[in-house]
Amino acid sequence: MKESQHLKDTDKLVELLKSIPAFKKLEENAHRKLLRISRMCTYSANEIICKEGDQKKKIYVLLTGSVTVSQNKRNIMTLKSKGDVFGEMSVLEDGKRKATVTAEEVTACLKLDAEFIEILNGNGDSGFQAAIHNVFAKILAYRLRVVTKKYTKAKQEIALLKKKSILNSSRNLIEAQ
Repeated sequence: MKESQHLKDTDKLVELLKSIPAFKKLEENAHRKLLRISRMCTYSANEIICKEGDQKKKIYVLLTGSVTVSQNKRNIMTLKSKGDVFGEMSVLEDGKRKATVTAEEVTACLKLDAEFIEILNGNGDSGFQAAIHNVFAKILAYRLRVVTKKYTKAKQEIALLKKKSILNSSRNLIEAQ
């Protein structure tokens, strides 16, 4: 992994943040603060970015490339869109990471250190922390909608399979008589 020092709030990087859907609605001063607590990281293909069980409070924003999220060595999802966020759960709930994230190809991410977000709040900058948590809430709401849709579809498919199974069992009983 190659990692930059903390980023300076240049206009070019502010525009980059504004182009990321999750951060688009933040005020410009929030973009600049976010950059000051961020680092740019580049990962090689198959490199682990964060590991299940770790306790590091880091949040990642995908800039280029793609990553696979896995839990208990089973792939859960692939993220490949600029602005996809991962690692936010480590900030929202204290404890160990619930998943491993691995770069699928050369991948660049913006890495945010959640401890700095907490420090900013301690310095009387609760508005910034609230704005960042609002971003996380929107991400989680979107993911909940996706999971709910998949769950509903799976329940419907299970019900259909059960119905087919009952019909097949009934046919087999009739044919056996």
